[in-house]
This record gives sequence, structure tokens and C-alpha cells, in this order.
Amino acid sequence: MKRVVTLIIIAGLMGMSSVSAQFVAPGASPIPIESPPPPRGIPRPEQRPALIGVVPQLFRLKKPWELINPFAPPEYGNGSANTTKDPHDPSIPKGIIFFGITW
Repeated sequence: MKRVVTLIIIAGLMGMSSVSAQFVAPGASPIPIESPPPPRGIPRPEQRPALIGVVPQLFRLKKPWELINPFAPPEYGNGSANTTKDPHDPSIPKGIIFFGITW
């Protein structure tokens, strides 16, 4: 019973602290709080996860049949980005990434 009462009191205090942070006195104009800018020289992380693999690459290309063409132009890559590597010997591919998400 003591635990239940303690948990209710703690939950109530947590709820009250979030309400008091938003309280503005009557007649006073609220001051907007701006977050500080990120430090210079450190890149911001991406906002969205990136899709990787063969299937997303098929949808990005204008000519998807170029993925299986051995004489395709070099801007399509050599396919190493769509393979998983052996951790003991990175020169040996272990599998194909059909669909993946990186964040």
C-alpha cells in the first residue's frame, strides 16, 4: 500500500512540474526560449533514416536494368555497397543487402 501511495505522489509531482514550467503570470508576455545553435564544425545528424540496398537503388535509378549490366557506367558503382562483409576478412562478401535502413 505504501508503494502505491508513493508512486501516486511521485507521478503527481512529476505532472505538476511539467505544468509549472508552462505557467505564465497574468499580464506578462511570454518570452520565447530559443535553443542554442549547434557548435560550429560539427555536422548535424541526418533527420531521416537512409534506405540502402538493391531494392531502394532500383527505385532511385532512371535505368534500373543498369544494375545487372557489367558494362554499366562507373557512377552506378561496383556493387560493394550492397554486400555484407566477413568481419574476419573484409575482402570476402558474405551476402547481398536487398533492403536496409541506416540511422
